[in-house]
Amino acid sequence: MSNPGGNKGEWKKCTFWAQRVDQGAAEMLWHVEGESEVFIDKMANAGPGDLHEVKLTWQGFIELRGEHVTRLLLSAHGSERLKFGSARDRDDNEVAVLPAGHRIDMACGVRYGIVGVPAAPDQVTADTAPAPPVAPQLGVPEKARQQIAEALGPSLLVFREKVLKDLNLSKEQAGKLEERLQDTVLDAAQFVQKVGGKNPEQREKELHSYRQNVQEKLGDFLKETLTERQRKRLRQVVLQREGLFALGDSKTAKELDITDGQRRQFVEVMQQIQKKIQPLIQEAESTGNAAGIRPKVMRIRAEQQDKIEAILSDAQKQRWKEMLGEPLDLGH
Repeated sequence: MSNPGGNKGEWKKCTFWAQRVDQGAAEMLWHVEGESEVFIDKMANAGPGDLHEVKLTWQGFIELRGEHVTRLLLSAHGSERLKFGSARDRDDNEVAVLPAGHRIDMACGVRYGIVGVPAAPDQVTADTAPAPPVAPQLGVPEKARQQIAEALGPSLLVFREKVLKDLNLSKEQAGKLEERLQDTVLDAAQFVQKVGGKNPEQREKELHSYRQNVQEKLGDFLKETLTERQRKRLRQVVLQREGLFALGDSKTAKELDITDGQRRQFVEVMQQIQKKIQPLIQEAESTGNAAGIRPKVMRIRAEQQDKIEAILSDAQKQRWKEMLGEPLDLGH
């Protein structure tokens, strides 16, 4: 491995693998993982003992249309070691010969991210794009937006494409939300990598804490970014998605004037649901097929909706209907 600057080194490791997540009519979405390690011991203007080493673990998504990559999102975290100028004579003019004017000897953790979207039609030539150009799209695939909302909480529905359109965002708001989403996805990928080797109980405990932290920070961000009308509409969409399970939220329960007796009945229903879902969770942990149990979990939740609704008075049911606002179909 070399470059025009005179640096020479070697790829000690460069391994990537992918698993298909979803397949649409024209696009295929793949979840990508990988590891890379680069070691450079011959750098331009370097002396004996100087080196540069980077070790990274990768996570992300690639969307394909035929043989062409239409969107790319990768994050990496790991370590970097850089030692430069350590063997130079102390009498040298350091400002003239060393990067930043001083010797470097550092070792630290690092994070990298790569986001790729299709080039605009006026930036593409026939030589570089034999296939018809694909219209520019949002950087994070919709399937990934759906998955992160399911994993980290309903407030992250704000990143779904239909929700963004429904909120009627300004160009500045849309840019801020897209940037926030990319940061969230990169950070979540690193969190998953961090807890991947832990036992299920510890992993779930850390996920619960991580989920709360993400939602709190997102709430502060949305207060600064969205208007009051937009926040109200987003909450309506979130309640539509959660259904009457939102009664577990103290704010929702207060708005509906839920009594202590109703709250006890709600807890009993939730306990019944948990008993039915727990074996499915254990199955997912043993088989590694979390996606396969999701339809079963959704069926169980749907079956219990009627029991929760029966807890409410007619006035509370009417109030609940008003809180939902205009329906927005987000699909599955």
